[in-house]
Amino acid sequence: MNVGRIIGNIQRRIDTNKILKQEKEMENFVHIHDVNTYGDSFSQLYTARPVIANYAKSKGVRVDVFESREGMNSALADEPAENLKVVLTNLLTRKSTEKIVPAKTDAIYPKQREQRVVIPVKGEQDLQYVRTGIHTTEDNFLRNFYRNIEDMTRSITGKNAANI
Repeated sequence: MNVGRIIGNIQRRIDTNKILKQEKEMENFVHIHDVNTYGDSFSQLYTARPVIANYAKSKGVRVDVFESREGMNSALADEPAENLKVVLTNLLTRKSTEKIVPAKTDAIYPKQREQRVVIPVKGEQDLQYVRTGIHTTEDNFLRNFYRNIEDMTRSITGKNAANI
């Protein structure tokens, strides 16, 4: 009787069950419904599933990703859509929101946001100026996807979510 082979089989089964458990837990928080999405977007999203699932689990939301054919010509129905439809559901309240996100992985998505900065005046203790600064960044596909999920999560789980 080869004890090493028996222990190896048991360890393999334990590892397989651990992977299956992790996959099942990920499916509770992130689900990509369409395999034939535009370009490389499916493989990038599939690789990023653990990161998205951890974020969704910590915020109590579920992320569903579909291929979006909105505004697409019927002659191009067999072609992969260039957009993704992201549906985000609050697991506690069951409220959901959806957004169309571009699926082009080689594109750069510029983002701008304003931020107010308080500048104290030298020599004056109580005098301050408030200036508005503009921050510009360029996001790749995944960063743009994460940013959209974060905005959607804030909209359905934040203080103003009751108004939706």
